Amino acid sequence: MRTGVGTLSLLALLALSGGALAQDTSTFLDRAPVASSGHGFLFDRSGAQIDLDQARVEEIVEAYLQAYQASVTDDRRESVVDVRTILRDQTTVSDRELLLLKLEYLKSVVSDVDSSGSTAGIIKFLISTTKSDSTRGVYSRALSESTNLRNLRESIKILDAEDTDPIVEEREKYIQECRDAGVPIPPDLNSASWVRSVHGGTSVLTDAQEFIAVGLEAEVFVYESNSPAGMCIALPRSDGDTTVLDGVICLGQETSNTCFWDNQKNDVTVPFAKGEIVPIIEFAGGPELFEGEGGVCTSCHAGENPYVIHPNTPLGRPALGAYPTFSEKWYTPLVHPNWPQNPESTSAIPTGPCSSCHSEGGPGGRFPELSSDLVGYCSTILPLAIQRTMPPFNPGDPAYKDHADALLALCER
Repeated sequence: MRTGVGTLSLLALLALSGGALAQDTSTFLDRAPVASSGHGFLFDRSGAQIDLDQARVEEIVEAYLQAYQASVTDDRRESVVDVRTILRDQTTVSDRELLLLKLEYLKSVVSDVDSSGSTAGIIKFLISTTKSDSTRGVYSRALSESTNLRNLRESIKILDAEDTDPIVEEREKYIQECRDAGVPIPPDLNSASWVRSVHGGTSVLTDAQEFIAVGLEAEVFVYESNSPAGMCIALPRSDGDTTVLDGVICLGQETSNTCFWDNQKNDVTVPFAKGEIVPIIEFAGGPELFEGEGGVCTSCHAGENPYVIHPNTPLGRPALGAYPTFSEKWYTPLVHPNWPQNPESTSAIPTGPCSSCHSEGGPGGRFPELSSDLVGYCSTILPLAIQRTMPPFNPGDPAYKDHADALLALCER
């Protein structure tokens, strides 16, 4: 690992990559090194989880900077000239500090080229990983910021204002919005109101059954509500005695509205003790999840119902057979407007063997509107389901290949 890297590296980088709105958002997204993220994990375009080490993070950061450079308009490239002048007179920073500055620069500009908030969440995850010790991260010790780093950050003046604690009233407002929309409100996490979903004598998914967060223990909890009718699923993922991630999705059976929560604060995941009772007010929900490191929920959770079902596991049939995993109509997410809104599929989905389940009224429900806009579903959920879980009785059955390939082709639109 290099140390004492001069600021000219950052200076040159800013000269190439800074300060303009994108001419074409798709240019940036097509070049982005990470296809999608979910619950603080990153995935490539094949749906594979990206294992992070220092070299991989640096590679990802450089690729994002190049993608941003290719997306800015020519008439704005020189807008960082004053920043270059400021940096030229600064002293050196360490390699790790340089990486952090690059990430903070990206954080300040990526909204220009990706309005969905997906890239911003990825960058924030990489920032928190670089700053501190993490079971999923790169570094084994917390970053103690030098005076030099603080001075550079202040001099650049390209960063957003410091994050503030989320306003409790805003979380209460989202809870009330969900309640008014006929969506069950999840009880305190890990309270007696939640029931473990059990299949084969366990409520825990194996690594082979998980699509994301492989290596963490994932346990399925279910809450069923009678008033309003509907259900919630919580999927805490733990590392030893610590719950690292916990997403909650609640579906109103009669209204078809759905609400999303995640254990985040100020866009960053907040772990808690395994089994600790946590009120839902301590979870970020709905619009607050925008640009968070947990990813874009509705990019993966798409289709006729909001749940990613894994047949013959605690997260599928028959374990969930008695619960209302489908609502009366195509589900509607109550989330930030820049997130995918799960429009009902209107294009002609090719029929084939998969249609025996994935059709209106079928046990698998209809597929979402498949296109390149639905990045998470197309890069992670659909290809991994084809490999690991579908069809339920014989995953990867060659008799289903042509139909599966036709579905994947729709994702290229």
